[in-house]
Amino acid sequence: AATNASCWDDATEGLMENVTNITFAMACQNWGTITHFALFDSKSGGNMLACSRLSPSKTINSGDITRFAAGDLIISLD
Repeated sequence: AATNASCWDDATEGLMENVTNITFAMACQNWGTITHFALFDSKSGGNMLACSRLSPSKTINSGDITRFAAGDLIISLD
């Protein structure tokens, strides 16, 4: 799902989190278990800006709509 700067808070003590809900389109097939997420600067061919582990992991099956509520995704900045 596409996000922009307004979807994330300003980093505080090296952490930032999503401040809006992030919703992906309905899965048309089983995606399996997702264990991490990443932010890129482009939908394709972009650069990975940050990544983090999901806790807990999520199993995505056909027909599922994956949503992350505000505050669910937290990134640690080095």
